[in-house]
Amino acid sequence: MVLHVSIRASIVDNGRAMVFKHFKPRYAVRDLTVLLGACRTTIYAEMRRGNLRSYKYKGRRYSDPTDLDDYVALCREESEK
Repeated sequence: MVLHVSIRASIVDNGRAMVFKHFKPRYAVRDLTVLLGACRTTIYAEMRRGNLRSYKYKGRRYSDPTDLDDYVALCREESEK
């Protein structure tokens, strides 16, 4: 079985850091796995730790685009330490 996921986001340089240019109002966990290149387990673990903010809507977990940007910035800061 082949799963094709189309994510509409691109990476842009805003002068200080590379961030996603978002085309969606929210991202499901499946979207986040594609954008971040991480497995579902890692995404859920980061949500549980509070590193990646999320909310539940109709039984599914989502993250807002600003939460995704904050998470990427946090990962970048930690990698520079």
